[in-house]
Amino acid sequence: MSVSVNTAPSTALVSRILPIIDRLVATPAKRSGPNSFDGSEARLGALFTSGGLKDVETLTETRRLHFASFDAYFGGIEQGAGNVGQEYLALPADIRQAVHADARRLVGDTGGSIEIEVATSFACGPR
Repeated sequence: MSVSVNTAPSTALVSRILPIIDRLVATPAKRSGPNSFDGSEARLGALFTSGGLKDVETLTETRRLHFASFDAYFGGIEQGAGNVGQEYLALPADIRQAVHADARRLVGDTGGSIEIEVATSFACGPR
């Protein structure tokens, strides 16, 4: 069995937008589950071990992802891709505009290409 998880909203590729949405809406949406793993690599490994998996291995990897522009990054969200995109599209237009502006600032957009640092934890182990 194996799994990969976002380490935190702030280091997730797209879920980093959810705290912006939560800050701007009066009542944040109820989500079906977490968008990141709240814990360390050791905790992830312990969860696998407690589930009966053997020889558990874990790894956390950080990468910088390059986008030609902010629009190349945010375009999928604006088109409703994934759970974040669907939540974004459900917002009133004025809130969408505010999320868009805050997201642009969050990723440091200056009008050119952008790089976004993401961190992902992995765990695997046989039963």
